[in-house]
Amino acid sequence: MSVHSRLIQTDGYAVLSGTEMLIKAGLEARVEVLFGSQLDGPMSYAELLAEHATLLADKGVATLLQPDARQAIAAMTSAYLNGQAALAVVDAIGVVDAAGMILTPHRSLDEASEPGAALLCFDASDTSVGEAAGALLRRSGWVVMEPALQDEVMAFAKAGIEISRVSGQPVALALPSMLMHGAATVACSANQYPIGDRPDPPTERAVENTDPIATALAEARSRQVN
Repeated sequence: MSVHSRLIQTDGYAVLSGTEMLIKAGLEARVEVLFGSQLDGPMSYAELLAEHATLLADKGVATLLQPDARQAIAAMTSAYLNGQAALAVVDAIGVVDAAGMILTPHRSLDEASEPGAALLCFDASDTSVGEAAGALLRRSGWVVMEPALQDEVMAFAKAGIEISRVSGQPVALALPSMLMHGAATVACSANQYPIGDRPDPPTERAVENTDPIATALAEARSRQVN
């Protein structure tokens, strides 16, 4: 096992796979916990978490591999509702299997609350299962984004985390297999680790009695993601 220096690169460009882009996006967006699934998640992602667990722990980022997607999604939701920024990567079939416990984990945002975030990324390589997973999440109140190009994966993942922070709404990223496991050259910036002072809340936060979906859509449009 070896540490991928691309995941801690602070500037310039790097060739990253889709799973590497998700981790790098999470680190640049100050994610505190990276969740994965051992049984129904992309193995490349699980291997990356295992390889970088010690390095990331030293930076204050927890890497937690759960036995299956149900437990990974439950753990990510719990972290999110407790004000943490969390990212999870599972297969679409795992999302469908977790249908019975996927609710609408909308966080009430006020000036005293911490800006937590939730980004659930799923491998939608099987079109029918991927569509079912996306429909399930939308019905449950999640914002679902679908990048179309390989080099959009990292930008959409970072945007998803920030949209979740601002709106208090959980966000999902649907990725076909070719985007999850393909590679592209992307621009890198410095990682923002949880160790140290927490950042100030976003300047434009959603407040109670504001429609979180409308806020999420407005934020997505401002970041030019669908």
